[in-house]
Amino acid sequence: MSTTLRVLIVEDSESDAALIVRRLERAGYAPVYERVETASSMMSALKKREWDIVIADYAMPRFDAPSALKLLQETGRDIPFIVVSGTMGEETAVSMMKAGVHDYVMKDHLARMIPAVQRELKDAEVRKKRRLAEDALERSERRMRTITDSLPALIAQIDTQQKYLFLNRRFETLLGKPTAELVGKHMLDVLGEAAYEAVRKNVEKAICGQKLFCEYDLPLPRGGVSRMYSHYLPDFNDAGQVDTVYIWEQEITDIKRTEEALRESEQRLKEIID
Repeated sequence: MSTTLRVLIVEDSESDAALIVRRLERAGYAPVYERVETASSMMSALKKREWDIVIADYAMPRFDAPSALKLLQETGRDIPFIVVSGTMGEETAVSMMKAGVHDYVMKDHLARMIPAVQRELKDAEVRKKRRLAEDALERSERRMRTITDSLPALIAQIDTQQKYLFLNRRFETLLGKPTAELVGKHMLDVLGEAAYEAVRKNVEKAICGQKLFCEYDLPLPRGGVSRMYSHYLPDFNDAGQVDTVYIWEQEITDIKRTEEALRESEQRLKEIID
């Protein structure tokens, strides 16, 4: 069964375009193609439909491959671009490849065209999948950032060198600095000596693979002390080694004060009853 291939042929010769189409058909493709020979007709064709590949003659009376390549690049589309020429020299070929042409084939060696087409279609599919994966990752990271920034807790990720890989927006309130300025810095440089010493042992244990749930007093950069309830969660790689550590910290100073006030109230009530 033939594979449909949408081919935009930039060529002023109908016979040369027909030869390209026949080569594709013999290779098992069912070409859906359009031949263009001017910038305006090429732009019209690009707007009309999506194309799998562009095959362009290097030199034509009213248009050429460099101009066609530039026009395609200006659209932002990632479509394999192959030059087929009977006159292009080696120096010109190198220049075209540097400009973004994916491959070139001489008209008297059209046997090379099919392997070039197959390779470039495969590479284009790989690039497409990579872009989709990167877009999905970016959307996931944006959602995660939105969620973590909306939480009242301090949430961070550090590497095994104790450098911040991620901090949520709550740190901006605590430290008075944009989180973008803190990523990549060591915890000591971000927190200051007093606060760092309060968390250092827990961090070191987590980097060694321990999962910790603890309370401690955190000296604040702006002064004073907050009671924190913290989770230290090591993340392991496939080799069983710690890659990063996730830190979740909730300020519980007010909760502790409320609990203490409740205990004092209960104690006074007990003394009255007794």
